[in-house]
Amino acid sequence: LGRARLCRAVTLEGIRLTERAGKAIMRIAAEDSAGLDRLQRLRHLYLMNTTHAGSLDSPSAVVATSTSTIQPEPKMLFRILTGIAAVYHLLLAIAGLLFPPATLARVIELVMGVAPALDGDMLLAIKFASAYVLAFGIGLALLSWKPVHYRPLLPCVLVLFGVRLINRIVVFSTLAEQYEVSFARNAFGVVALLVLFTGILLTSGKKARA
Repeated sequence: LGRARLCRAVTLEGIRLTERAGKAIMRIAAEDSAGLDRLQRLRHLYLMNTTHAGSLDSPSAVVATSTSTIQPEPKMLFRILTGIAAVYHLLLAIAGLLFPPATLARVIELVMGVAPALDGDMLLAIKFASAYVLAFGIGLALLSWKPVHYRPLLPCVLVLFGVRLINRIVVFSTLAEQYEVSFARNAFGVVALLVLFTGILLTSGKKARA
């Protein structure tokens, strides 16, 4: 009986000392806002660890969780470049599919610096090409929206931009001689494609370039 009373007294005294220590710590932390902030962060981390401890039953789960946590997001510049390219191609596709011939001719002159005669065969070819431009624009929009999830689309985007860049260089002299497109207008088209291609490639991350 004496031992039981002694144990009980020691336990109660320990509880009282713990409560006093906690109040003292909180009082000191309240006087120091940085200390209070550190205590709150530690409490938050403790609660997170205790909450998720039951879900991490195996070392593989721990590794998977750590990998998914530290996986870097693509740079913001990558999303900006793909977003600009997506808006451009979507607008171009809508113009080719829906605009009347007179308005479409003005759009082509604005974009290419060329004013071709839009007969029935040319309009049909433009509508077919616009369907592919629309698909390309949708792919760019998805890549800009969720770069990690839609990363498999990235090689297709780079290949298409590379092909367009090579094609623009090949027809450079043709546009200048036959359609009287100025050198500055031609050069601007080539530089714009080059900036989009290299920009998307360099900001896509090492995984995409490997």
